[in-house]
Amino acid sequence: MLVGKSPKIESSQLAPHKNLAKLVARHNEHDYRNTIPQYAYEAFMQLGQTVQADGRPIILDSGCGVGESSWQLSLQYPDHLIIAVDKSAQRLEKAKSHPITAGAVIFLRADLIHFWQLLEQSHWPIAKHYLLYPNPWPKPRHLQRRWHGHPIFPCLLKTSREFILRTNWQIYAQEFALAVDYLKSERFVVQALQTTKPITPFERKYQASGHELYELVMRFTK
Repeated sequence: MLVGKSPKIESSQLAPHKNLAKLVARHNEHDYRNTIPQYAYEAFMQLGQTVQADGRPIILDSGCGVGESSWQLSLQYPDHLIIAVDKSAQRLEKAKSHPITAGAVIFLRADLIHFWQLLEQSHWPIAKHYLLYPNPWPKPRHLQRRWHGHPIFPCLLKTSREFILRTNWQIYAQEFALAVDYLKSERFVVQALQTTKPITPFERKYQASGHELYELVMRFTK
């Protein structure tokens, strides 16, 4: 569990990045194809067999960390299979030992970039895709490290028709919404998030530290 106070995000960037539209357009011109290691491919294919045998719609928790959100989602959506992905073996070990034991959650250690590439090609029944408090990379020069500024972004948007993003930096959510509009011509509004039941340790810590939280819910029509 995260303890202590968390400082609010500070950045010299006070509005959506001026280069966002140009960057997203450039990334959309070419399919992003990063080399996928054999072990990542084999783990994905093995998971695919489980998905096919299970048959339920999937809720994807990308960057699940210690898995608190994954278990909470499994209780909220008992008729879905929760797939929780993180690159840290240490965090996933903590996730598997969470006191919530009800629900169906499969944890996978994987690089999200590799996983999303494979997912785009798989056509799994992803009902909802959660991105909860991704690293904001608030320095302006780090725009391409934010998911909406990364070459993987067009691929990411093909993995599901519904995305839920939460962040404690409003500009991150605003940029994400703008990037979606640039690619899909669909507009979504960033909302202030008020919750009495935080679903991740970061959400709990940010709320306790007095941060404003934001949520972007996107349901694509095409």
